[in-house]
Amino acid sequence: MKALIRAQTSGTRLGPLTNQIPKPIIPVINRPSIEHAMRLLITYGIKDFVVSTHHQAELIEKVVGTSAQSLGCQVTFVNCPTKFKGMPWLEDYFDETFFALDCDIITTVDLGAMYKFHKEHQAITTVALLESNSSNAPSTTITNNGKLVRIDRNHKKKNYLHIIGVAIYEKDVFEYYKQNSNICSPFINNQDFTRLNLEPFSNEFFEKIPYLHFAKDSQWFGYKSSAFGIDIGKPNSYMKAHKDYFTKYKDLELLSEYTEIGRDIWVGKGVQIDSRAIIVGPVIIDSHSVIGFKAQIQPYSFISRNVIVGANTVIKQSIIWPYSIIGQEVTIINSVIPNNCVIGSKVEIQDIISIESGEIIHPKTKLIGNLAA
Repeated sequence: MKALIRAQTSGTRLGPLTNQIPKPIIPVINRPSIEHAMRLLITYGIKDFVVSTHHQAELIEKVVGTSAQSLGCQVTFVNCPTKFKGMPWLEDYFDETFFALDCDIITTVDLGAMYKFHKEHQAITTVALLESNSSNAPSTTITNNGKLVRIDRNHKKKNYLHIIGVAIYEKDVFEYYKQNSNICSPFINNQDFTRLNLEPFSNEFFEKIPYLHFAKDSQWFGYKSSAFGIDIGKPNSYMKAHKDYFTKYKDLELLSEYTEIGRDIWVGKGVQIDSRAIIVGPVIIDSHSVIGFKAQIQPYSFISRNVIVGANTVIKQSIIWPYSIIGQEVTIINSVIPNNCVIGSKVEIQDIISIESGEIIHPKTKLIGNLAA
């Protein structure tokens, strides 16, 4: 069985983090974000992936190819001409039922149970639905047997079902797209959609269409799940995905690549930690990073590979991307430091996600943002 992983997005909502690195490969738990979708599929025995790309396709192919090699799976890349309407370009790559996952989601949805539901209901498309208490995502209404009825963007519900980026398609779905090439969803009974040219259920889609009604004969179903799921496409959710890791979706297979040297303190190969440094878990420090004299790495911090942390520096609830150098007596709280940054001594950074890759922050600089903790 094959799976499609949609990696066409550029990640503008995460800028400037994604100015140089596209969202499909930004680090999440010290791994490219798309790798988490790959690992979930591998858990269910699926190791043959089609990855659809658009923005910075060559860079994505290079990084995903490395991940595929380490995970022992096969990847075929398809460069789509736009970030939307990727489905018509993919028909030749599938000849049976297939999963489709977005590259920017972290979830524990039971794919085996979802597949069984899909087959039992003879669906053409099944989308995963998760419970939510936020009004940010579209509310989804389903019938008792799971058939989709309505999706409403402008709602005021506190508890509802919303679509997470996990779906199952039958090959028949391509016929619908070919017959209705300008229609966002062939299962929606509204002729006005023929004027649109948007990806189904994207943010741009719901800016144009606040709600959808599905045809009564629709073969589009929703699989209700109580699993964990989060879209890392916004700054707050990107940070939250890291904070939730140890409590809501801990990946033991991923952690097996590290050594636990203290309670929930996980380190990779070649990590050097000064004997007087203070590390309080949960923390992950990736390979060949250096933690200096009396440095403090406090809970919910993720240090990527080849990072240098200077003496007496404090890092708390923050994410440090690869190859960055953090000077002495620096304080970093609830922030992201991208690739190849140099942070001078005595710098204070709090609630910041606006630093660009390769940026140099001069000594004694104070950067205070408004990113919610």
